[in-house]
Amino acid sequence: MLALCGLARAEDFLPPEQAFKLTMTSQGNQTVRLHWEIAPGYHLYRDRLGFKADSPQARWAPVGALPPAREVFDTNFNRLMPVYEKPLDMDIQLVEGSSKTLHVAWQGCADAGLCYPPQTTELTLDRPYAATART
Repeated sequence: MLALCGLARAEDFLPPEQAFKLTMTSQGNQTVRLHWEIAPGYHLYRDRLGFKADSPQARWAPVGALPPAREVFDTNFNRLMPVYEKPLDMDIQLVEGSSKTLHVAWQGCADAGLCYPPQTTELTLDRPYAATART
């Protein structure tokens, strides 16, 4: 689903991987930091973020609460949506199982009216991660 509002043309917009540049760095303790560099004039939906491992027995989760987001009325969804418009850093921890990759689901839009379809980026870890047993 590529939604366009108004007179904008798809070729007038950045490709999603350029509008929302995602990088990952290891933080130790089975945790990675995700960093989105969000281009001016674009926004990333907080409620469209998702994190999955390469195994159904493994689970990734944000460390603490998600960073605060700005609420905007979005005509694509016809409701208030929390969005990120500036660079975003988020720590994600492997809390169950083991994993060699992190699948990050996300969706964003251009302020000028283009709404990208949901995206998934596969990030390969520097080594296999295994969750620490909790007592």
